[in-house]
Amino acid sequence: MKIQPLHFIKSMATLMGLTFVLMAQAGTDRSGTLLGSWHYQGAAKIRDSEGGDTFKRILSSEATAPIRELLVEKLAGAPDQLLYGLGTRALDTRVKLMSPLISDLIEHESYGEIHGAAASAINLSLAVKLPKDRQSAWNVNLRRYAGSLGWEVNPPLSEGLTSEWDATSHDSGFLMRYIQVEDWLLISAGADALTQILGWKGQLGDGKSINFGESENSWWTLNAEIETLQKLSDRNSKSILKSMTLEGYGDGEFVRSGGKLVLNEAMEDSVSKWLIPTNRIQEPVISFAAQRNIQPLLTQLPGVKKLFPQGVPQQSLVWARPSKVKNTRSDQGAAPLFLTYATWPVNQDEISVNPTKNGLSELLGEKLLNSGRMLLSSNEELNAFSLKIKPAFVQPFVQGIEYAGQDYHMAGLTYMMMNRTNPPPPSLFAQITKYPKLRYYHWERTDEKLFQYRNLINLVGFLFGKGQLVNDSPLFGWTLYLEEQLGNTVTQLLKKDANTLEIQRKSQLGLTGFEIALLARWMHSESFPWIDIQELSQWEFPAIKTPALKQPKPNAQIRR
Repeated sequence: MKIQPLHFIKSMATLMGLTFVLMAQAGTDRSGTLLGSWHYQGAAKIRDSEGGDTFKRILSSEATAPIRELLVEKLAGAPDQLLYGLGTRALDTRVKLMSPLISDLIEHESYGEIHGAAASAINLSLAVKLPKDRQSAWNVNLRRYAGSLGWEVNPPLSEGLTSEWDATSHDSGFLMRYIQVEDWLLISAGADALTQILGWKGQLGDGKSINFGESENSWWTLNAEIETLQKLSDRNSKSILKSMTLEGYGDGEFVRSGGKLVLNEAMEDSVSKWLIPTNRIQEPVISFAAQRNIQPLLTQLPGVKKLFPQGVPQQSLVWARPSKVKNTRSDQGAAPLFLTYATWPVNQDEISVNPTKNGLSELLGEKLLNSGRMLLSSNEELNAFSLKIKPAFVQPFVQGIEYAGQDYHMAGLTYMMMNRTNPPPPSLFAQITKYPKLRYYHWERTDEKLFQYRNLINLVGFLFGKGQLVNDSPLFGWTLYLEEQLGNTVTQLLKKDANTLEIQRKSQLGLTGFEIALLARWMHSESFPWIDIQELSQWEFPAIKTPALKQPKPNAQIRR
């Protein structure tokens, strides 16, 4: 049994990349080993606090109860996957030992730090504030859990519930420490040289408190030292992001989220005027997003550099129309439409869409393009190309357009039917034109976008044999329930100084429709809460079995 620290680090790095728009910087560690930290007030405190009424109603609903049970079960089995391989089914006895502890982590206040000096030297330090009866349960269950892994526990449980003990893995050399100080449990696992709980023990023993370093009204804070994390996984690579964090708290019916993104290089202000082809954006609109002067961040997203070999656009717009389609022949809904579009201005020497087509071809690779189920088709006369996929639920396209003397490229998942009688209200564009510090803006009807992204992610899973989230999973029913509860979500990135972006979000659940759909699909996977990088890196169409021709029976007469 050997821990796979490099796989753990890469998985965590991928996770931080998927969630980077939600996080901001909250301090640094002088030792240079801090990879990330969190402080969580616990569900019990959150329920008694003010604000976030919709959030609390959703979490306490009957529809969310099976999701909490699923989350506890999956998190309880997470250590087994880290030790024995992703997708491994955890031993039932260990899941039963860990499940009540995971429930306590959801319910009660906790603070944690992850430190790393090398891929093989990682440490998790955790502080949990618990009542006395739950402290005893942790003391017993953790010792039994360590013993079930073959770790040597000292002193053993047979000598009683001592307030301090440790457990050693002779295979990995990692050490687990357990210290009880009044109503706090301090637990450390991994490379013992990086443990933080000895310092916390001294602070609590002197009558001080652990320094969480965030505002008092925050329900949770998350911090990621991206530069340190990147160097740990690949010392030769350079990260644009230095650090990022998120904090959230209740405000009336809503949840307020905020924080900062700290970059390693200064952001340019080369674009000051928004260029908007208003004739293409038609009501009804269920989402609208705009970005400018954040190319350093966009280039970190997978595939972006290949798609834009001439340079990532300095500004762009993305919007969507409703996906739900009424079936006039029955009460059931028809297949959803994926009416999402984007535009970005181009210069005279960038009018041709061919560089983007060539970049997409390189990104997809010959295996997909030669599969017989995907075809890149060009129309030189219209300065356009499309990606034809079988079955044809979507047909992504890019084409050149012109509006008010400015050239643009326009992309979408489904071709647009122009209707010049339904322009969007001027107040929609005013959300971006009035604020000079605005670098990113996103508004959506989260209920509509959740429907759209759940179906789009399922479509991708169907096309590439990755599985789908359907009604046999409680997560499917939960997303349907959320569609009835959620409304508007607004997210902004504002330039605070040359290297810092401030994040602001107002929502009911703290997440966008895309993030909820992605979270549900992730929780549905066998590897949750880890990320299977190998699975994510392999994309191919599953083989289609051709039914064999029926052979005539022996001596059968053939009708003519």
